[in-house]
Amino acid sequence: MSGHALFFGNPLVPYDWELLDANLTGFFYIFTEAFLQRQLSTPLAELAIFRPGG
Repeated sequence: MSGHALFFGNPLVPYDWELLDANLTGFFYIFTEAFLQRQLSTPLAELAIFRPGG
C-alpha cells in the first residue's frame, strides 16, 4: 500500500502484517464487538465488510 488506507479485519479470518519499511509511521485502532454493536443497528455478522468476499 502507499498513501492512506483503512482496513476492516474480521476476527474469524487470520491476517498477517509484514513491515517492509523501517520508516513507516501510522496508527491503528481496535474496536471491540461490544463498541460496534452500540453504534450500529445491524448485527456485525450481517455487514458485508465482515463477510468473506463482501
